[in-house]
Amino acid sequence: MRLKILETLLAMGVLGGTLLVGLQHPALEAHLAGGDFDFVSFYAAGQIVRDGRAGELFQRQTQGDYQSRVCGRAFPLLFYHAPFEALLFVPLASVSYRSAYRVWAFANLALVFAAAWALRAFLGTVERLGFRIALVAACLPPFFVTIVQGQDSLLLLLIYSGAFVELKRRRELRAGCLLALGLFRPQLVVPFVVPFLLKKRWKFVTGFTVVASMLATVSLGLVGWHGLTDWLGLIKAENAGLAGGAALADRSVHPAAMASLRGLFSAALLTRIPEFWVNAVSLGVSGLLFVGILMLWNGDLDAESSRFDRIVAATVTGILLISYHLYPHDLSLILLPLALSFSAIECAPQQTMFGGSALGAASLLLPLAFLYALASGQRSLFILSLALVLILASIGLDLAQIRPMTGTKSQP
Repeated sequence: MRLKILETLLAMGVLGGTLLVGLQHPALEAHLAGGDFDFVSFYAAGQIVRDGRAGELFQRQTQGDYQSRVCGRAFPLLFYHAPFEALLFVPLASVSYRSAYRVWAFANLALVFAAAWALRAFLGTVERLGFRIALVAACLPPFFVTIVQGQDSLLLLLIYSGAFVELKRRRELRAGCLLALGLFRPQLVVPFVVPFLLKKRWKFVTGFTVVASMLATVSLGLVGWHGLTDWLGLIKAENAGLAGGAALADRSVHPAAMASLRGLFSAALLTRIPEFWVNAVSLGVSGLLFVGILMLWNGDLDAESSRFDRIVAATVTGILLISYHLYPHDLSLILLPLALSFSAIECAPQQTMFGGSALGAASLLLPLAFLYALASGQRSLFILSLALVLILASIGLDLAQIRPMTGTKSQP
């Protein structure tokens, strides 16, 4: 135990030192000073709330004014997450922009270790070198993007991981409460509640609903009804009229840069058919995929079985694919399904089609897709969705070998 603690502390020291050196790089400093990183939107949101102007939080002009003062941006990188999340950045808004960015970068690094600690029972069973390489290679690019951009995706990873651990411990009420804390990204959280609702797992649904109601109350109290109207209007405006070219330069939403089915269909069809039909195709295919995922939840599931782990892995991967808003940093969540899947394969290799090689290969395609997108420009990031499709298909192939109620026990 002491050796593992020392190894963890050493890893944290090495990664922390590497991050500290990286944050001093002139190129990163230049992008930070120019407000090119997403963190400027969170920092400005914290300042707006700190200054008592929360009612104006979702007004484009207000966000633009604050970001202009912070880094001189000509147009704002919009903050359009749930209002309650802005409270998280109020303390950071009390220090300088550069200092706040560095504090949040190290906080994100700590979130990685916290998520790994929560999933330690599963990560600890991944012993094959090939699986370890695939796991690290798949997770490293989105982790890196999240930390550099100053995004919040690693916080969602920790919340999801904690909720899953509570499910394994049969504490569904706590699991639901925990998952609701991730509602700053509702498109990645709400779909996970649906199978529990359909299976009448009321403890999970109740916990989620109670905390969600509390967060809704906090949000309403923070920005008021007018602020909520501004929020919905901002989201609608950012997602409309996306078929243009130069007119999109000051937009915060770029579908072709998304790593989901929406990104894939937008890149392939947006210049060929009307935007309405692109959205219709994307939503239709996403809906069919989600129905297929819900069908995996048939039967009486034992939370301690490896089948349950694989179903959760398939569900989370599917949710990433069908998300209407999914940028590469959101793929940080992929650690959870990959850890569960690789662990299940290691614990019951005889029940795994192709010995897990399909999943390992599909996982390695994710960093390769990142490299391709980096070389081709950010508007090629939709290519990441193809890697997700293959990962989901690989998990599905292995899951097909597991019969209901006959799954082996997974690691506690």
